[in-house]
Amino acid sequence: MSSSSSSGSSTDTADSDERGQDYDDNSYHPPQTKPISPPLIDKRVTVDPLQTSTATSNPAWHKPERSSPTITENLDSPMPDDQANLGTFKFRKFFRKRKISPEPVKKLRMLIYNALQIATPTDEMNVRFLAGRAQNHVIEFTDNQRGGVGLAVDTNGIIEYMGNSMELKEKYEGYEVERYIDATNMTILPGFIDAHTHPIWAGDRLDQYKDMLERTPEQEQRMPKHRDYEGAIDISINTMHTDDDDIYNSLVKRLRRMVKSGTTYVECKSGYGLLWGEEVRLLRLLHRAKQQFKNLIDMSITYFGGHIRPGIYAGDLSREIVFKQIPRIKQMREEKSVEVDNIDVYCDTGVYGIDEAKHILEAGHEIGLSINFHADELSRMGGTEMGAEIGARAISCLQRVSNRGMKMMGQKGTIAVLLPAAAHLKRQDFPPARALITQNVPVALGSDFSPSISCYSMPMVMYIACACMGMTMAESFNAATLNAAATIDDTRLYGAVAVGKYADLVLIEAPRWEHIIWQYGNHNDLISYVIKKGKIVKGFQPDSASSSEANQPQHDDLDLMDVSD
Repeated sequence: MSSSSSSGSSTDTADSDERGQDYDDNSYHPPQTKPISPPLIDKRVTVDPLQTSTATSNPAWHKPERSSPTITENLDSPMPDDQANLGTFKFRKFFRKRKISPEPVKKLRMLIYNALQIATPTDEMNVRFLAGRAQNHVIEFTDNQRGGVGLAVDTNGIIEYMGNSMELKEKYEGYEVERYIDATNMTILPGFIDAHTHPIWAGDRLDQYKDMLERTPEQEQRMPKHRDYEGAIDISINTMHTDDDDIYNSLVKRLRRMVKSGTTYVECKSGYGLLWGEEVRLLRLLHRAKQQFKNLIDMSITYFGGHIRPGIYAGDLSREIVFKQIPRIKQMREEKSVEVDNIDVYCDTGVYGIDEAKHILEAGHEIGLSINFHADELSRMGGTEMGAEIGARAISCLQRVSNRGMKMMGQKGTIAVLLPAAAHLKRQDFPPARALITQNVPVALGSDFSPSISCYSMPMVMYIACACMGMTMAESFNAATLNAAATIDDTRLYGAVAVGKYADLVLIEAPRWEHIIWQYGNHNDLISYVIKKGKIVKGFQPDSASSSEANQPQHDDLDLMDVSD
């Protein structure tokens, strides 16, 4: 299986050289286990004359026995040898004839074969993110001479081997495999990771969007910068008057739609509770969904109590958050009644100032929450510099980020989470993606799915990032996978197709990975499978119907999602 690096710029960085190296046996073959030899027999054994006549009459009773047959002698191969040179391989189920070998049958959760290409940001376990020139590289594995490429997933949902179809046939002949996928005419991608969403609320802001479209650009410029706050408060009030079941059912529907668009991991913020009791309610509903649907989509939960400032708390809400709410969050985390991973605050003019935001973020960090917050969206007030200084993992928005702020982010390794769909739908200026990348800031992407942003599709977000922010396809692809995983600190197991990481995969019916971005709006037709930890959560037959499973019904685990508790 050969590998290549897709790039729009030079490849003179050391890490890109390593990731772009040929894919050979030494990269992915785990040490082969030695075959079990027959027990050694000591030919000097003397026969005790007091033994029974059977023993003495047969002095050769200790002679070496026939060695145990190998597994291939007892199992039908799922791929006959006479098909080895016939192009694509056809796997079939195997049946045990009789149990002779004392060794237990080895198992796999999934085996994917015959794919045209595997595309991944990295094939290494220890790469946290890509920045600068390195973000413009995608590793591609192909091997059309030996039946295409594929991978094997162990029973824990971890990728244990990647190679060409011939290697897979030889290595896993005789294994008991839960599910085969013939990926003929398909490309294998890592599952997409949405680094910024607001998925839990009741109501919508459609009327406000219609009003915005009826205004001219000049009129739009004269509108108050913070007019969105009134709409956000309306959503919060509507959420307060909606019962738990309705809010939860809406949340589940939104998560299902994300999965169908290829998202396998999502960051989820609270923030529309307005009051402390309502925030706790939303956090508990997010926690419930995270536990109930962990086999379908992973969730990183963010406490966003510092979202909007209702008039009743305008003077002292930041003190309320620091001295009352965050200690309660700590207590609930210890009791395991909620699971909160990150702390967020809206640091901008008219919301939370630099000092207030810093106190909130540091208080959250002290109880173990990662700093991941909004800054410099509407005005340049130094939120980026403050965040980099206190060790923020990620900062979102950044339309008004300063050159000094970008430099500090690059030096500290703080990740920029850009929201191109939000800027597009709100008619805002786009964040300076090219300048950030030039300053070696790792860039991630988020949908900003919320009451005012109706987009939850990461393929569409990647397209807007390329078309409107000047990012290359490789940069946006890495921003929606590995770099997005780094914002939730899960690159050890997520964000790439690599041995040792979870098999969170998207299979598209296309010869190259770029089609998922280029075919804007067609992602639901392109995506043939979404796989979570080696199990299909979305699956249907591609248009070509060339798969060996073409006549078999496809199972979609999303149909099993029970929104009742």
